[in-house]
Amino acid sequence: MSNENNYNVKRGDTLKFRFTFTYTDTGLPVNISAWTIWFTLKKNENDPDSSAIVQKQFKSFTDPTNGITSITAATSSETYGLLGKYFYDVQYKDGSGDVRTPDSGTIIFERDITRTSSISSSSSSRSSSSSSSSG
Repeated sequence: MSNENNYNVKRGDTLKFRFTFTYTDTGLPVNISAWTIWFTLKKNENDPDSSAIVQKQFKSFTDPTNGITSITAATSSETYGLLGKYFYDVQYKDGSGDVRTPDSGTIIFERDITRTSSISSSSSSRSSSSSSSSG
């Protein structure tokens, strides 16, 4: 199951996502300990991965046995110079080798007012929740 989401984010803000993976038929959590999750951000959705603005891989999760993870998809320094519309997705490969995309869409990076890079503790984050079945 894939959710398509569209976000408006201020450039220079930290971009975070939170996911809770559950079995759709039972609602029970999926153990994601053996998973790999990728976040990819591109200017054009047809660009090759080698041209991605940001591409990260995650193998360590917040609470893997309960299917919960929070990822920092892009740091404030990675979003600092971005303006306009970008395309993203979040994919995972489960322990069986199946690949799925639980979240995708667009992020519009907007101008911000504060332009100093010394503000590191006050960057805001955006969240997303997703449920997915596995197996």
